[in-house]
Amino acid sequence: MPNSFAYIALLAWPLLALLFYRRFDALTASFITIVGGYMFLPAATVIDPPLLPAMGKDQIAGVSALIGCLFIKRLQIHYFGRTNLQKFLILFLTAIPFINMFFNTEPVFDGEKFNPGLTPYDSIASVIAQYLFLLPYIIGISVVSSSKDVTKLINLLVSAGLIYSIFALVEIRLSPQLHTWIYGFFPHSFAQQVRMGGFRPVVFMGHGLLVAMFFMCCASLAFIKARYMRSSRPTLDYSVFAFITVVLLLCKTVSAFIWLLVFFAIFFIARYISTKVFWALFFVFLAYPLLSIVGFIPYESILEIASSFSEDKYGSLKLRFMNEIQLLAHTQEKWFIGWGGWNRNRLHDSVTDGYWIIAYSKYGFFYFAAIFSLFVAPALNGFTSFSNSLTLNLKLFISLIILSVVVMFDQLINSSLGHSWLWLIAGLTAELIRKQSFEYNRNRYQQDCKTSKLGEGA
Repeated sequence: MPNSFAYIALLAWPLLALLFYRRFDALTASFITIVGGYMFLPAATVIDPPLLPAMGKDQIAGVSALIGCLFIKRLQIHYFGRTNLQKFLILFLTAIPFINMFFNTEPVFDGEKFNPGLTPYDSIASVIAQYLFLLPYIIGISVVSSSKDVTKLINLLVSAGLIYSIFALVEIRLSPQLHTWIYGFFPHSFAQQVRMGGFRPVVFMGHGLLVAMFFMCCASLAFIKARYMRSSRPTLDYSVFAFITVVLLLCKTVSAFIWLLVFFAIFFIARYISTKVFWALFFVFLAYPLLSIVGFIPYESILEIASSFSEDKYGSLKLRFMNEIQLLAHTQEKWFIGWGGWNRNRLHDSVTDGYWIIAYSKYGFFYFAAIFSLFVAPALNGFTSFSNSLTLNLKLFISLIILSVVVMFDQLINSSLGHSWLWLIAGLTAELIRKQSFEYNRNRYQQDCKTSKLGEGA
């Protein structure tokens, strides 16, 4: 059970957010409010007001950021996105829980008990919860002032990684205890944090996998900062990258380190990769449920590779795959709309690890396709605009695009996308890419005009 301080922290966060918005610019304040809330507020703790969905740290941080943007910074909030694609996807994703209710009014048996059918009240609460889930993305696309903010975002994430590494190192040495010491309880299974004769840090994120993925993102951008941001202290920047990478290794999560290697591999061959390849990867991801159903996913081969790392990794991955196959079979009956919330999408003995299977089983294939399209498609659209001219400046934007793709594929086995900080980063990335793409195309047009005038003069 959470202690009193856990609830005090949640209730006090909006007040702290107002101070952040008075002290910092909108982007920085939004980052501290949403990412800082994810980093330090209690996990698995909610305030459940009447007629509204339960409010945990992700929801409270998003609402706090919205209040700061509206009443302190007086910003125009693009409540349903800036572009036509964003507007369509956000409206669709917000409406899906309401539509879902009409197809799930009957009880469903999960193998042990009947879960009740959905009601209009459930659908209204789910619609509000869905919009709150997307709110960090909406904040992200609303607080970017220019494409130059890309350096600010990278600096903020690297700084967050450095700050959090202190707490992670404490738990690597002493075991995951900070959440228990401060908030009075441990938010997950302690046994899952024991790895390779030591411990995975949990800090305040709820699980060691989430912490490792956070450090993977920070390490990726620390390298980009060291190599491409023309710092006056390159040695220090490379040292920061090395330090965060060491902390990532000490997190004892093999998948996160593999994703870091994948990020490097894609980044260094990006200039040789056609935009069509990135779009092809995206559509392969969307086809994953069908590929799994027809037996095209080589589960056994993947498990053999996992067994070469450790028995723990083999067992963990095998459990994920077994549950994935089980839930896919359960969802085939309602593949187009899903089973809805309140655990109707789960079997009594199932575990939903990958975010993709959570989205797919809960609200169906079209929701699954829409949520990942919102997350990564705007970034891929930007890559289409300037992928063939990777100048030093454009490499910063390309790194954010590649990071988005890597995070997307991580959702096949993990569920970090269920949290607010990645949606803020996705919104910031989408708007940064949009602005940079506009500026890049405008500059190219002006250059072409000058060239043509010079040709006419000759």
